[in-house]
Amino acid sequence: MFNWRTLSFFHKNLLLSFMNIILIGTALICSSYFNQRSVLTDQLRNQIEKNTAEWFSGLDAGLVRKAVKEQSYDGPAQTKLRAFLDAVSEHNPNIEHAYIFGTELGGKNRLSTSIVAMPTPLRQDMERKWKLGVGDMYQQPAEVAQALGKMLDTSQPVFTDIYQDSFGEFTTIIYPIMDETNKKFAYFAVDADASAIRDGLQRLLVHNILILAGFLVICLLLQYLVVKGTLAPVKALISGIEEVSRGRLDIRIQTGRDDLGRVNERFNHMICRMNEIMAKVKQTTDEVSESAKELSVICEQNDSNANIINRNINEISDNLRVQAKATADSALAMSDMAAVIQSVTENSTSLAREAELLRQRSEEGMEIVHRLIESVQTADDAPEMVKRATDVFMNMQQAIAQVAEQVQHTWAATAEISAGIQEMKASSDHLSAMITSTAASSGQISRSVEEQWASIAAITASSNKLSMMAEELQELTSYFMVAEEEPPKT
Repeated sequence: MFNWRTLSFFHKNLLLSFMNIILIGTALICSSYFNQRSVLTDQLRNQIEKNTAEWFSGLDAGLVRKAVKEQSYDGPAQTKLRAFLDAVSEHNPNIEHAYIFGTELGGKNRLSTSIVAMPTPLRQDMERKWKLGVGDMYQQPAEVAQALGKMLDTSQPVFTDIYQDSFGEFTTIIYPIMDETNKKFAYFAVDADASAIRDGLQRLLVHNILILAGFLVICLLLQYLVVKGTLAPVKALISGIEEVSRGRLDIRIQTGRDDLGRVNERFNHMICRMNEIMAKVKQTTDEVSESAKELSVICEQNDSNANIINRNINEISDNLRVQAKATADSALAMSDMAAVIQSVTENSTSLAREAELLRQRSEEGMEIVHRLIESVQTADDAPEMVKRATDVFMNMQQAIAQVAEQVQHTWAATAEISAGIQEMKASSDHLSAMITSTAASSGQISRSVEEQWASIAAITASSNKLSMMAEELQELTSYFMVAEEEPPKT
């Protein structure tokens, strides 16, 4: 089944050229046919009008009036008119018949006129075939009846169009016959053989068709050669596109100086651009692959850093909890130390009072000893003095024992204070160690953050490369757009 859409451009071009030549040739042939018909008809009519005008001028209207009244082909007037009509066709080879009819238009279709005078050949046909005599109505062709009506209106000779009847193909000239009162009672008609026009037009039509056929063959052959040469770059372009679709980017097609050649040149330039961009894409892909590997390593390092950060954060949390506990323990130790210091202060105050009292008693004892010595020297009251001295010494011994007990309490408190100070020093050292560990963890976190920034910078660089590659691909698509091929419709 013929489908215009599935035809190639080459066949469409040839088909359109064929149709154009056919249409133009048909128009020229038709124009030539009608022009030639008009020319031949005018020539025939001019010739017939020139010849029949002389014969019509020699026709006697009175004789025609008598022939109408005779009502017989053998009457004297009919015999004279028949000889006149026979002479008209004998002396003019283009004239087939000359005859006379009445001007009335009767019958069912107003096409019939009465017979007035006939030449010998027509008389025989009228009498033998149709049994028609003088005065009988004969149906004229529509062209004759139309020309007769026009003649009656203008009173001038009128030609009919070319028509066909049972006698042949004719064009007829009609002259009005008028009586003394200028009444048109009959008309003189001459049939000119128009078959020569038909034969000439047929020969002209055959010649024109043969010329058109030859011209069509030559034009199509030239069109075929020209279009084939013109579309050679298009075929090369289609072949190049097919090769590119198969993945070959090293293809080069033939160029030229015309428009299609420049299109092929642009195609070659586009392929070069595609090769350059594909090379850049490959290079960028390799770089992106390397960046992806580096990014993978960085991600693994980030995971490790994240684990380290988590551990450091956990250690910081633990150190903070330990620090809080140590702070609480230090506060509790400080509270205990404050209580011990308060007790030491009270014991020191009591010890000072006891020492002052001991000093006074010692002075009293010294005074008693001096007095004892003096008494011993006098030996008077010696036993009493010894007893008193003994009491004093006993009291001093008790006081010294109390002072020693206070000193022991003070030493115990001092030992507790020293132990608290040692514990606070240990807590301080532990807190300092935790602060150092926290600082180290903070340093690791800072380094991990810096590595994260470096990773982000690497990812940003890779994204920039991908963006540049996308721009280059977009530039490529601006040179060459490919649409999905629709499957052929069955």
